Amino acid sequence: EIELCDWSSDVCSSDLTLSGWNHNPEIKNIEGVDGNYSNPSVTYDEKTGTVQITIISNGYVYFDIV
Repeated sequence: EIELCDWSSDVCSSDLTLSGWNHNPEIKNIEGVDGNYSNPSVTYDEKTGTVQITIISNGYVYFDIV
């Protein structure tokens, strides 16, 4: 599940919900528009196997989930 912002503001928060994980993932190889994003935050729920990733940015952000 991906929830994207409407881009009507200068900075947007986007949320990704991933299921079926059996470990707390790491975010690596973060790349985006310089100075226009913060590192993604990760919340792992061990009971449900879900991961919530929140990205605050003004532009694109690429990263690996491992």
